[in-house]
Amino acid sequence: MMDENGLFEIDSKGEKFTWFNKHSQDPIHSCIDRVLGNLEWIQLNSDKNVYVMEPGVSDHALICIRKDEERMRSKSNFKFMNAVIDIIGYHEAVNQNWQRQIKGAPQNQLWNKLMRMQHVIRRLSKPLIGIKRHIEKCRENLTKAQIVLRQDRINSQLIMQEKLCTEEIIKLNETEEKILRQRAKIDWIRLGDGMKGIDIMAMRAGKQLDREQRSRLIRPITEKEVESALRAWET
Repeated sequence: MMDENGLFEIDSKGEKFTWFNKHSQDPIHSCIDRVLGNLEWIQLNSDKNVYVMEPGVSDHALICIRKDEERMRSKSNFKFMNAVIDIIGYHEAVNQNWQRQIKGAPQNQLWNKLMRMQHVIRRLSKPLIGIKRHIEKCRENLTKAQIVLRQDRINSQLIMQEKLCTEEIIKLNETEEKILRQRAKIDWIRLGDGMKGIDIMAMRAGKQLDREQRSRLIRPITEKEVESALRAWET
């Protein structure tokens, strides 16, 4: 009957059962009261949740439909960031969530899976939020590691620590670039951005810097290097 009319049960939060006979002997708990909805209702009320309240003196629990408090605080729409697919465990988490069965008509199953997938991707995307602060923190850690390394330049553990900090910054920089490209909808790398006489595709096909070469570009500049560069201008 529900499938024929395009109805399906709405997931609820709170108490699992909505009815209790309140008998000390042979107690019975059951989920008698439910909330049903169709696809149109879900679309109009996507910011609301079903909560099973305390029953009080009644044998039936009250059911309340209200806006999700977390969504009320954030007031932000779901945005998919391409960089999230590079996070370790992304494909496994998405596949596992998608394979979980949902009852109902095919279109309702699809809609509910997509809505459920948002929570998974939001959780995976948390490391990408405030990535500039992460990069600044990693740069601070790199500077500290290099200062400590100068006190013991042949210490293998300190060398490895400095290397790990460098690789982390490079990785974060690459992730930030992906986010900025998507946010600004940059397609000039493929199309050339209208720059006449410059073949962007040919530039990308040329020799690229490896990780070690890129790590040299982001290392702190020493006072000796600055002094050497200034003296070069004098000559």
